[in-house]
Amino acid sequence: MELTVSKANLLSILFLVNIVFGTGEPAKFLWMGTSAEHLAIGNTGAAYHTSLYAAYYNPALVSSRGATSIGFGNQFLSLGRILYYASLSSEISGGAGIALTWIHSSVDDVEQRDIDGHLIGTIGNNQDAIYFAFGGEIHRGLHGGLGVQYVQSNLVNIDAYSAGLAFGFFYDLKKYRSIFGFSVHNISLKYSWNSSNYYGNGNVSNEDFPILIRGGLRYENPEFVLPIAFSADIWKYETSDINYGLGIEFVPIKNLNGLGLRFGLKDGLFSAGFGFKTRITFFQNIDISYAIVEEPYKLPWKHALDLKFELPK
Repeated sequence: MELTVSKANLLSILFLVNIVFGTGEPAKFLWMGTSAEHLAIGNTGAAYHTSLYAAYYNPALVSSRGATSIGFGNQFLSLGRILYYASLSSEISGGAGIALTWIHSSVDDVEQRDIDGHLIGTIGNNQDAIYFAFGGEIHRGLHGGLGVQYVQSNLVNIDAYSAGLAFGFFYDLKKYRSIFGFSVHNISLKYSWNSSNYYGNGNVSNEDFPILIRGGLRYENPEFVLPIAFSADIWKYETSDINYGLGIEFVPIKNLNGLGLRFGLKDGLFSAGFGFKTRITFFQNIDISYAIVEEPYKLPWKHALDLKFELPK
């Protein structure tokens, strides 16, 4: 006899998936942070000009970024959660830049039970997001960028997908070695869940994405006694309080510029990591980054490992 899951059981599964990937907001992985480089410095990035994952934090940051870079990474999470990502970013004609970032998250092997509590199998939830960004200089240090976001989710036999927009700005104060950045994401993103494929008398439920607003600054001084950089971000999505991130990076051995140490705080949670950069064959740089990040709700600490390749200019 074929067993089916009741509406009540389906709601329980949705609740569990939301808990392990956030606190009830749709696609929480869109603002959990990506890349070991960013996670180690408190999930800051609104003004991180040379970041490979600029499309995720601020579309304007792809402007005048320099060399073409490609990279990928993975976060090692508890509770069966999976999160990995890849990105390509490049400067094009006239200092303008483009970037493409893909993020995948999922929860596997969630127990599936009927209304009486009997185990009938396991299910998973898969979510993907694709960011495309274009940016360029508007006027004397002021840069702007536009992003397109596509997200999709599959829960058992129910699919949902949506497309939206993002935009951002940054201002480069070269005299003070500082950059100020601002971005808005998730404009017009909305999931429409149609459960008729899962049980006979299904219905359509719309789930709006909260608008994400992020602002930040970054200060870099490569000529300091030990080359150093500071980052600070604040961000807010509509259903949450204001979040903050603080980070510091420095070169511990002055003559070893390929090694950098990173430390950060995100809403009072500690993070740390390192990056090691070297040159191999025709690549301008190969960068390996690692981060360890304290998780909320007393979950085990998560780890992230990235690899980035920078091509010659």
